[in-house]
Amino acid sequence: MRASMVGGGLLLSAFGPLAAIVLLAGSPLPVASWNVAGAVLMLAVTGLAGLVVRAARGSQAVPLRCAEVRQRDSDLLSLLGAQMVPVVLAVFAGSDPARQLAMVLYLLIFAVVYVRGRLYYLNPVLALVGFRIWELELENGAAVRMLSRAEFLPQHGVVRAHRLAPGVFIAARRDRPVRSTVTQEDRP
Repeated sequence: MRASMVGGGLLLSAFGPLAAIVLLAGSPLPVASWNVAGAVLMLAVTGLAGLVVRAARGSQAVPLRCAEVRQRDSDLLSLLGAQMVPVVLAVFAGSDPARQLAMVLYLLIFAVVYVRGRLYYLNPVLALVGFRIWELELENGAAVRMLSRAEFLPQHGVVRAHRLAPGVFIAARRDRPVRSTVTQEDRP
């Protein structure tokens, strides 16, 4: 899947709800109906997350051999905290052009850091539909992030996943491990 499609789709879906809140809370556009229409449009682009997930799951799944697995849902709370800054600015900016410019600049910097840092797995929309964030340390020493609806993943095992971006995967539909990597020494 093209990196621009993943990046654009997940960026818009992650920031769509934020933009809708800013439009409704701060009314930065000169006509009230434009703010409402913009908010509706921004909420509509959140559906891009579903399209990206569907497209990724249409690609070939690869086995990821896990050595260690950690849940990283708390990373999303950091993103949500950072997203509060433009909301607060929007509420208190009113028609002050300097504050509105500051809000736009903050959002642009935030979006660039999100894309360049490949933070696609930090998506509130995906969390709302049940995806959890996992950090997988692979047997080869690499660390990757994976989105999965699974409650638990094996510490040592193989999970099948689809690549979203470099270092970012989404679990195959079954969301369960393919097989354990138990060795002969581990068996009773």
